[in-house]
Amino acid sequence: MRSCSPIRSGVPAPSDFKSALVIVFPLSTKLTPLAALTETLPSRIENDTDDINFRPVDSRQPDAERAASLNDRRHVLAVNGFVRVGRLIDLVPVLFLSSGQPLNVTTGRDDNGDTIFNDRPVGVARNSERTSGFAQFDLGLVREVALTAARLELRAEIFNVFNTTNFAYDGIAATLPNALPGSGESATQANRVQPGQPYTAANAGTFGRATSTVGRTVGLGTNRQVQFAVRVGF
Repeated sequence: MRSCSPIRSGVPAPSDFKSALVIVFPLSTKLTPLAALTETLPSRIENDTDDINFRPVDSRQPDAERAASLNDRRHVLAVNGFVRVGRLIDLVPVLFLSSGQPLNVTTGRDDNGDTIFNDRPVGVARNSERTSGFAQFDLGLVREVALTAARLELRAEIFNVFNTTNFAYDGIAATLPNALPGSGESATQANRVQPGQPYTAANAGTFGRATSTVGRTVGLGTNRQVQFAVRVGF
């Protein structure tokens, strides 16, 4: 996993709003033109809490929790298009790409004795790692059919056309209990990280591994799904 860039002290936190660039341009082809590109520019969102239940590792130093927000995706690109092929069918492509979210690494233990099991390894900042990115390409096909007394709109929508695998944020093991010697264990316990020894897959357990993909919600990174619809206009 990639660590996010160090956050320099004394630098004002940027706005929680991302800048957006919208470009509309024609396609110089025989197809009926119109395409739109929406790009979210690189930005940074920081905060010192995740939600109402969040507790700092050290309650005496809440400012030390300031880091990248869970919603901080450094790069987001969204492309939406509309292409009319003759008078037969409309194509509506949608592409969405984004870099990964921050990931908070914890030990899963109460290392500082404050009765809160949210401590991080020594020297590891909050949300200092990153998940893998997100990618999805959708395609809509629309055909209108004129009838005597009505108009039919036939629609097919294909989500995640290329069946790209997108891993779930909450499916990534970000705690280290399986990699560190536990209570009552020897410092030289087998299959544990030892002082001065390399960190390997054998002693890491499932830490840092994506163990599940996103849920079943259509259009939000699930496996390829197709749906059909018919609309009748009078």
